[in-house]
This record gives sequence, C-alpha cells and structure tokens, in this order.
Amino acid sequence: MSVDLISPLSIRPARTVPAVPARRVAADLLQLTKPTLTAMNVLVMLGAYALAGGGFDPVRLLALLGGTTLIVGSANAMNQVLEQDTDALMARTRNRPLPAGRMDAGAAATFGFVTLLASLPPLWVVDPGAAALGVGAWLAYVCVYTPMKRRSGWALLVGAVPGAVPPLMGWVAAGGALALEAWLLFAVLVAWQVPHFIGVALLSGDDYARAGIVTIVADRGDRGARVRAVAWSRARAGSTPSSRSRSGCTYVAPRAPCCARGRGGTSPVASSSRPWPTCPRSCSRWSWTPPCSEPRVARHRTKAMK
Repeated sequence: MSVDLISPLSIRPARTVPAVPARRVAADLLQLTKPTLTAMNVLVMLGAYALAGGGFDPVRLLALLGGTTLIVGSANAMNQVLEQDTDALMARTRNRPLPAGRMDAGAAATFGFVTLLASLPPLWVVDPGAAALGVGAWLAYVCVYTPMKRRSGWALLVGAVPGAVPPLMGWVAAGGALALEAWLLFAVLVAWQVPHFIGVALLSGDDYARAGIVTIVADRGDRGARVRAVAWSRARAGSTPSSRSRSGCTYVAPRAPCCARGRGGTSPVASSSRPWPTCPRSCSRWSWTPPCSEPRVARHRTKAMK
C-alpha cells in the first residue's frame, strides 16, 4: 500500500474575500430602504398627525417617527429583494445593492424582516390601530403590488393604496377616528400617485418592457396613459379639501382659488404662484373647495389689468 504525501507547499491558500467597508454596507442598507420615498411617507404621516391635532409629546413622536420609518423602509427593502432580477435589467435600478452584487439576497431579506419586527413595538405603543394600518400597507405593497407588476397594469392602482396609508396612520396616532378628513387625505395621495407613476412609465417605457413589467402605457398606449394621467390629476384637485384643521392650519386645493379662513380671519389663499383672483365666498370648516368659474376668473383678470 502506497501513501501519497502532500507537501505543504502544494496546498493553495484559501482565497481571501475582500472585506467590505462598514460605511459601504451602511450605505447599501440605507439604499435598500429607498430613503427619499421613506422620508416622503414619514412627512405625510406627520402632516396628518398635526392636522388631526396631535399634541407635542417627544417620546410619543419619537416612537411614531421610528416605527413609521422602520416599517416603510422594511417594505421598500423587501420590494427590492423580490425584484432583484428585474432591477438588473433596468438602467435606473441596476446599480441598486442586490442587482449590482454588493449584497446577498439573504442578508437583504433578513434586514427587511428585522426592521419590520422592530417597527411593531413603537407603533403599537403609540396606537394599535396605527400598527395595524402599517402592517396592512406592508402586506399590500410586498405581497400584492410587487408580484402583480409583472402580470397586470392594474398594479398601478393597487400600489397607490399602501402609499396613501401613512396619513391614516398619523391621524389614528393623534387619537382621532378615521373620519372624512382622514379619508380625504388618503384620496388625495392615491390620486397624486397614479399620474406620477404614469409619468415614470412614459419616461422609462423601454426599461419596463425589457424587465417584463406590465404598465398602463403598454396596455393603453402613450395617448391612453396621458389621458388617464390628466383625469387623475383633475380628480386630485377635486378631492382636495380647503379648511381649517383642528391645529389651525389651512389646506387648499391646488390651483383652485377660494377664500380660506386662516388664523387671523378670512384671507385669500391660493396654492398657485400665479395671480389667481379669489372668490368672494367663505369656506366652511372641512368644506369642499368652491372653484371659481372661468368667466369670473377672466373678468377679474380684466379689472386687474386696468
């Protein structure tokens, strides 16, 4: 029996994996949460909290901010985990951590679930209803909207629903029931997201087609998509309330002139920077915005020019 002896010099050393700097890992984890989108959701939630008359309790606000940030970031991270193959085919997403190969899918999924679990205790302490709304939005975004994007253009509308839940969370966290005011904010956000998504689809149609994502542009063509974007934009303007909230703030429909009651009495308010005239009508608390008719606007402009 012969025994083959292996010389120590013949053993190749194991290939060393270059260590990833901690700063790079932190930046990739932050990118998984889509920080700009997360910040927008948090700001909208805070706005609804203020409109609902939520008091300034630092501990409560910190818990609400932390819980909302974590659960929105978790949903965005899981969205990227499920879409890493399609992200690799699109120019605007191929540099994300997963398609670029800078992070393992298992690590990203673990991060998504950990942040989800970490978000629940602070939200539950603030208000169980806020926690329930957050979990419902997470499930709708991750489990319904994300896989639906490859099958139907209706995913556009489905995805707008969880994106409009943060104001409901803020309203409930302030101690208020989901009254008409809260649902108006929800409707405004839904109506805003649809034309926004249509615009993105119009600009990135080739990317979406390459990745196999079904959009309304592919279903209805460019003209049909543009018509629907305009229709949803008009619906948004029509659903925006003009009122004084319980916090004393005024909320006015975009480009819809009216008289809004501010803190110092009745003052003309218009969201547009153009010199739109105001109607000589007073807006009641949480009333629909009474838009001026075009002849009245033209007549006021003529007098202003004189």
